[in-house]
Amino acid sequence: MPLPRPESTTSATIGGGPAPGWAAWLQSPGAARLLLWYVLLLVPTVFFKYSYLRSVATDGLAATLASGPFGHLPGVVQYLLLFKGDLAEVLIIVLIAAIGGLLLRIDLAWLVALTSFIAITVSAANWLSFETAGALIARDNLTLAVAWIRQNPLVLLAEPSDRLLAMAGALLIVLAALWSFSGFLLARFAAAGARARVVVLLLGPPVAVLWIAAGVAGVGYRTHGAPVPESFRGYWGETMASLVGSDAWRPAAMHLPSVARLDSEYHAAVYPDSSARPAPQVAPALVRPRPAHIVIISLETAAHRFYPITGNPAYPTFFAMGKRGITSDHHFTTMPATMWAIYSMVSGTYPRLGRSIVDYGDFHADGLASVLGRHGYETSFIDSYRIDWNPSNGGHHDSRLLRGLGFSSLIETPAAADTATTAAHGYAGAVARERQSLATAADRIVAAGSHGTKAFVFVATILGHYPWRTPPGTEGVGNAQRIPLIARDLDACVGEFLATLAARGLADSVIVVVTGDHGLRTNAEFGSVGERMQLGELSFNVPLLIYAPGVIGGPVRIPFVTSHIDLAPTLLALAGIRDAPLLIEGGNMLDGTPCGRTTFLLNGTLRPVDGFYRDGRFFAFNRFTGDVRVTPGPPDPCAAGSSRDMAGATAAANLLGRASQLFDTTAAIFLRRESGTADGAGIVDQRRVARLAVQPVERGVLQRQP
Repeated sequence: MPLPRPESTTSATIGGGPAPGWAAWLQSPGAARLLLWYVLLLVPTVFFKYSYLRSVATDGLAATLASGPFGHLPGVVQYLLLFKGDLAEVLIIVLIAAIGGLLLRIDLAWLVALTSFIAITVSAANWLSFETAGALIARDNLTLAVAWIRQNPLVLLAEPSDRLLAMAGALLIVLAALWSFSGFLLARFAAAGARARVVVLLLGPPVAVLWIAAGVAGVGYRTHGAPVPESFRGYWGETMASLVGSDAWRPAAMHLPSVARLDSEYHAAVYPDSSARPAPQVAPALVRPRPAHIVIISLETAAHRFYPITGNPAYPTFFAMGKRGITSDHHFTTMPATMWAIYSMVSGTYPRLGRSIVDYGDFHADGLASVLGRHGYETSFIDSYRIDWNPSNGGHHDSRLLRGLGFSSLIETPAAADTATTAAHGYAGAVARERQSLATAADRIVAAGSHGTKAFVFVATILGHYPWRTPPGTEGVGNAQRIPLIARDLDACVGEFLATLAARGLADSVIVVVTGDHGLRTNAEFGSVGERMQLGELSFNVPLLIYAPGVIGGPVRIPFVTSHIDLAPTLLALAGIRDAPLLIEGGNMLDGTPCGRTTFLLNGTLRPVDGFYRDGRFFAFNRFTGDVRVTPGPPDPCAAGSSRDMAGATAAANLLGRASQLFDTTAAIFLRRESGTADGAGIVDQRRVARLAVQPVERGVLQRQP
């Protein structure tokens, strides 16, 4: 049914007398239904936006707003600005839907019901997203979540909190149905005939007051001139941008600087204080670089607090390794996502903050696999799970990423052969799979030696992935005590791996890195150990152990903060390899390069909070609320006290924005190399370009162990 026409001016009265035409229309059923529609959409919009803001405001929403760019304004003005964009967006949605209904001759009551149901259903998905990952629902996150749940359906019921969350999501869908049905009844019957005037008189004044107050607050904001946090924009606009993706990066159109110029700009950004103390040399007398096989063992979801593997005799293998290697309690991942952590470890660079680099094409990074490959190393990536479980890029996202990093062999470890053990206890089967991955790594080292060369092998474990499995006999142990037990069994697996190498006479011919890919990420993971989700050490601080008995003569302790980007240059230095120029953003830990540096802690699309470590403090900038949170971090022995006040939201945002541009430029250079044009960005490996042209990255290319 089309929108009803306003009644004639002769039939509408206000206070008993003839009313003007516009007043009659305002009290007509059509106006009442539009107003009712507007309120029915505005209420859930404001509710879910407020819920989201509370979820990302670590110190509470009021405190977060007070510390943001509008903190000097009264609280009521802050909230008016907070929802000003929503008032306009909901109005636009109603008007567009109403015009569409007129053109298609659809009953307005049905439109009210449909739009209300869609609004609450999408908001329910948003709610589940920010309650688990801390961000509005995004295309990439949604794709990965659906793929992971399909492959691991029990993840939805892993913990009581997960079950409650799933139940709450189902109840929200029921609420959406009830809300839309109520909206249909109200639009059809309550806003009809003489009752329309009552609806307008009840809802009109509050809506008008909101609009006037928000308009006045907006005028006050424009005189202030501060940048607008994402939270002050409309909820639906932000939802659409997050769901569709608003990354407008155009790497092919960029004019790229030389590697030397980019390195200079990066250095200026991360070493801002010229008065900082000189970097310390870390035990140079103990280090004798020489060629060696290199193995990186990445522990899944290994927050340092729950993986105390360095200097701890409770983990005998790791404890013994630390006596002839490098250890650190202040090592950080770049991003709490497995593939991007691996990207940083191998490439020595930060991942870009937008869409994946492989969304724009194949690339060629510098770093460990590429450089070692040029020096004759046989490079292999071994995954204890599935390499291409990510459905992006036609199901080949991760394998394309690994090829771009320079790996020539990609190996998936099959399920444990002992199916009886696996069926009896899934945990035992998972441990057996890790043993098999490490046994395959030993085989690759032996094979490379038989070919007269060295091997670089990356082993990605899966045992520590949430929901955390329970070792036999520990079913009643809480997660905070369960995770170290997983680390204990990984310690035993690595011990067997080292024993295999020793039996082959290779004990002093390897450099073995043990580190975590990342720490805790989701609200479920934080909640399962009794913590609140926030940017900081639980997400980014991971253990680091570099065992090099043939290169390092004793224990070496790193006293400053290091990052995954520092692994590539450090390992190349230990192997005695110096290639220049290389596009690597990390530094050699042993010459103290990372000391005094700004180290970035990025969430990417996972959460709207990115940050960095500087001068012994963590700075977490919340893009959605516009505030910056400063917390104590590990002491920086090279900091002399920055002359700049980085506590301000604008300063933190500017630094992160500058860093993001540099990371984009680095990624664009990697992409340009693969396309075969350098544009001042470095030398293109034409042989590798030709090799990739005849060896497409497909699942059939993956080499599998029998």
